Amino acid sequence: MTEYHGESAKNYQQTGGKLHLLIPAIKRAIPKATSPESKLLDVACGNGDLFNIASESGYEYFGLDLSEEMIARAKQEYPNGNYLQASGTDFAEQYSNKFDVVLCIMLMNHFNNRDNIKKTLEQCKMVLKDEGIIIVGVAHPCFDGYMQNGLLGRKEDIKTNFKGYFNSAEKYLVHNVLDGKELTFEDHHFTLKDYLNTINEIGLRLDKIDECQPSNSTGASEEYISKKSNFPTYLLFSCRK
Repeated sequence: MTEYHGESAKNYQQTGGKLHLLIPAIKRAIPKATSPESKLLDVACGNGDLFNIASESGYEYFGLDLSEEMIARAKQEYPNGNYLQASGTDFAEQYSNKFDVVLCIMLMNHFNNRDNIKKTLEQCKMVLKDEGIIIVGVAHPCFDGYMQNGLLGRKEDIKTNFKGYFNSAEKYLVHNVLDGKELTFEDHHFTLKDYLNTINEIGLRLDKIDECQPSNSTGASEEYISKKSNFPTYLLFSCRK
């Protein structure tokens, strides 16, 4: 996850996909807070850019991230949040609070093995209220960068050794230019079975899924909407105890 540390962390910006596809789905998935004491935890919060969504829904925002640089950005950009530098696979003991909502957005694809996905979901479950919800966002297993490279032919902005859909944890590199800055993201491919079996193994119940269909309500261009309507980019799982 070197792209979230050092100089790269300073240059990190949201991709168009996250702004126009993933974030609207997150808004749909987060229930309105039921009390002034409602709390939301954002695991792998990055620069804290989901703070406003949490606040608008009535939650006190808590964010954690492994990157010291990203936590520093979050504190600067969203100073009213509560922040902790910690690993997504080992954080539960550092919270005395239980949370109404736990977000884990675009972390799982950074792991190079399913064990870390399981550890993270176990940690999320430990800090979740009995009636709470865990919302997990991932690159769509059928159409992530790894699969696009294999299905659509070699793409200049994606580097991987394609071995087929069922080869879990295969690495792929995605090159982006964000706000004029070049960034390369290292991700890993997991199957739908990997995610669903892990959710089941730790005793969570899948409440619903959202494949993040594009909409013109986000301000995206018609050209962008048309392009992103061909196949899904992200997948959002909503899980309960």
